[in-house]
Amino acid sequence: MWVAVLVLSILVGIAVIVAGGALMVQSRSTPPSKPAIPAAQAETDAEGRKRIVERAVYLALELARVDGAIAEAEMSAIEDHLAKNIVDMDRGEAEAIVHQVLRATIRQTEASFAIREILELADDPHRKFVVEMLRSVALADGDINEAERHFAVPIAEKLGLEF
Repeated sequence: MWVAVLVLSILVGIAVIVAGGALMVQSRSTPPSKPAIPAAQAETDAEGRKRIVERAVYLALELARVDGAIAEAEMSAIEDHLAKNIVDMDRGEAEAIVHQVLRATIRQTEASFAIREILELADDPHRKFVVEMLRSVALADGDINEAERHFAVPIAEKLGLEF
């Protein structure tokens, strides 16, 4: 009996070592251009990551709207940020997510809900991803105006980061 337990323990140990090695190999093979939300390393589950991305896109769209309209450059900045920073997401998928969130009937008061949910779900790399997306959108039309700064700075502060 104790031999079976010993053999089982050794097999479990080997499995853990092999799995750890596979994660290391997988993390090394992740393209360096997509560091923000690596699928294999994210501690947040898939549904949680999806919600973080949707809330981040919502906040980015709201930021783009603060000066009156969403410019094509701002839409492009959101889509580019998603495609460049999320493993296994291409430009078409990024556009689909942005348009899905854009079509949703979202009220202005939901910004605080989005922030609260990001705080609950997101670890530091995910929070940084959100703030970097907001910065990309704000800079998409050339400069960060006062309305964009007024919208984005408090969000970044709530997420524990600087804008």
